[in-house]
Amino acid sequence: MFGVRSLSDAELLAIFLGSGCQNVSAIDLGQELLSKYLTLEQILDLPFNELIKNKGINKVKAITLMAINELHKRSVISTKINALIQKKYDPETLFSYYQTLLGDLKQESLYLIALKRKRMIQTFELGRGQRNSVMVPPGEIIALLLKHDITEFVLLHNHPSGSTTPSLQDLVFTRHLKEEIKRFNLKLVDHLIITRDGYSLVTT
Repeated sequence: MFGVRSLSDAELLAIFLGSGCQNVSAIDLGQELLSKYLTLEQILDLPFNELIKNKGINKVKAITLMAINELHKRSVISTKINALIQKKYDPETLFSYYQTLLGDLKQESLYLIALKRKRMIQTFELGRGQRNSVMVPPGEIIALLLKHDITEFVLLHNHPSGSTTPSLQDLVFTRHLKEEIKRFNLKLVDHLIITRDGYSLVTT
């Protein structure tokens, strides 16, 4: 029985490339990319400016390949994060799940993990920012907590720089959030900073 699993890497690429160029078929174009970059993973990880340097790869094809890569990453993240549900919370467990998911991101991302009886019950991506910051107003976080009836939670975000040392902005944000949530009897249990090689807790 035939299906997508029977296709070669070049044939899979051809489906998304759609067409070739100048007497070069989409399959041949896919094969040329594989010959140059060796694996699908390396091709899909290429930045836009590198992709369009290749013969036959215009802006639309480059964006399509980047979108496939992003879709794959989000699927992997969703699967791994869902595996956390109902596990007992501890920083080391949380780090082990998020280390590979966030460790290589080029921009900061902020996540919230809801707790109930010390177990992780739900996760939310609050926002994505730039290389050195991600801004989410405390009011938005409080609104989400109240909407989902969450009273205890953990925050975590990555540092693309690789440093686990909290920035001044991390300290100010955490301190301000703790002050704001007191009025609603909400509790921030921990705020983790995650990198590829380790993590730390933001203490204020």
